[in-house]
Amino acid sequence: REGKDGVAAAASELALAVGRAEASVAALKTVSEAAGEDLQRSVEEARATAEALKFLITTARAVEVKPAPAPEPAPSRQKRDLRWDEDENEEDFRLTRRGRPLAETWGGLR
Repeated sequence: REGKDGVAAAASELALAVGRAEASVAALKTVSEAAGEDLQRSVEEARATAEALKFLITTARAVEVKPAPAPEPAPSRQKRDLRWDEDENEEDFRLTRRGRPLAETWGGLR
């Protein structure tokens, strides 16, 4: 191509190539921004996950350190003291038992 037509054709091709390059740069910029946003979201999610794990580990350690509360003792029945008193002796006890009527001693059973 020679002359003005050749220069015009070359200029036209160059303009098309520049247009394609500008479109490629714009597309690359859009993709880069989207990838940057995705990367930022991933970093934020990783930080949130790390904080949650720290909380869980701290809670687990706190639970391990604390002993379980001791259960309250079960209520116990008071035991009767069946020992002899100092001022009693066995003969007095037997005499007292024999002195009661049979009906009173055994609840009226005969």
